[in-house]
Formats: sequence, structure tokens, C-alpha cells
Amino acid sequence: MEETYCNEIQALQSSLDSYAATTTELIMQYHLNRYKCQKQINAVNSERGSLTIRSHYCEDIRTLRIEILNARHLKPSDSNGI
Repeated sequence: MEETYCNEIQALQSSLDSYAATTTELIMQYHLNRYKCQKQINAVNSERGSLTIRSHYCEDIRTLRIEILNARHLKPSDSNGI
């Protein structure tokens, strides 16, 4: 029971941190989370291929710009992902 309580407290703290974060802090957290996911995927070698991207947040126009720099070993698929 105590472990469940601690997990709930951590989840609440994480939510509060997100609500209080600035736009820049949220973008940094997003990139950190994506990096962690990519490290896990790279360890397993994705069966669908890989993309290398560059992203930049333009504060003056409040837009996230994402460029695809490289695509390797992409598997063809339809809109259903098959």
C-alpha cells in the first residue's frame, strides 16, 4: 500500500511540475523523453526503420519546426500501418 501511495505522490508531483513549467522547459522535457525512447528503440533495432530529425522552436511565431534530415531502412506501409 505504501508503494502505491509513493507512486501516486510521484505522479502528482510530475503533473504539478508540468503545469508550472515554462514553454522552454516543456520543450526540453519533451526532447529528453524522446531521447530516452530513441535509446531504447536503437538498442532493439526498430523493424520499421529510422529517421534523423532536427527540431527548433521559433518563439516569435510560436511554432515548432521539424526537419527530416535522414531516413534509413524505412518499410513501406499504408495508412493503417500495415
